[in-house]
Amino acid sequence: MSCLWRIKRICRHCLRRWRHIRALATTPNSANSTVKNSHNGFITAKPPVRLPRRWLRAFLSLLLMTLVVLVLHYRVLPSSMGYYNQDCSMKEERRERMRHVLRHVVRYLNEENATYWLDFGTLLGVVREGDIMVHDGDMDLSRLANDLDKDRKMMERVGNKLQTVGITGNAMVVKYQDVQVDMFRWQTFNASSGETLLRKYYPFVPKVGFAERLSDYLFPTEIQPSVLFPLRQLSVLGVFAKIPRRTLDFLKRRYPLTWFMTFPYKWKCWTKG
Repeated sequence: MSCLWRIKRICRHCLRRWRHIRALATTPNSANSTVKNSHNGFITAKPPVRLPRRWLRAFLSLLLMTLVVLVLHYRVLPSSMGYYNQDCSMKEERRERMRHVLRHVVRYLNEENATYWLDFGTLLGVVREGDIMVHDGDMDLSRLANDLDKDRKMMERVGNKLQTVGITGNAMVVKYQDVQVDMFRWQTFNASSGETLLRKYYPFVPKVGFAERLSDYLFPTEIQPSVLFPLRQLSVLGVFAKIPRRTLDFLKRRYPLTWFMTFPYKWKCWTKG
């Protein structure tokens, strides 16, 4: 109820401001509201001074953006992305559990000679800090999976090895207590331009989160193989993890507006009241 109350309060405030602007735009200037007509001597009122249309459009656009941000912040993102509800800065105990999981997942993928790479915030953290970022919520690994049957068998072997250290996992996700690793699958395809690209593979599921669909729409997930391959190795937390060959170009594609910034990427950390 508190979030709905905030939304209603902001809407009422915006509505009052809108009425005030309209009143100013349509009310004649009281000091100079009349002028003498030189032809007939009658006193006539000046036409009302109206605000330019661009200011009205700007106000309406700002109001719409505010409503969208509020709905995303209080409704869509918390229900679509589990890590969005977590603290902005994790405790060291949880960070150590994330390190524990990442070490073992990377080690067992290396043993299988899998074509994988660190991705999204996990890649950003190890490149920038050599560690997992304190304001990260989960971990992300991607892998090439053109042969789904072969990939499934490989991940079954990896899952069996993970169980020996108390970690559960399958082809899509790895979990350990409150830690989660999203395992993304990528496949090559021939684009309409004739170029070979990689794109994220989504299995047939009844529902894909709105936030993921929106992210893919705003930031297309197609990748040029030359940006990824051949993969490089980076020493991370005592193991050698694979990362994209042109790492900086890859991160610019992932975070075109914020890849160079060092503050928490979860904007809820700046809007949380």
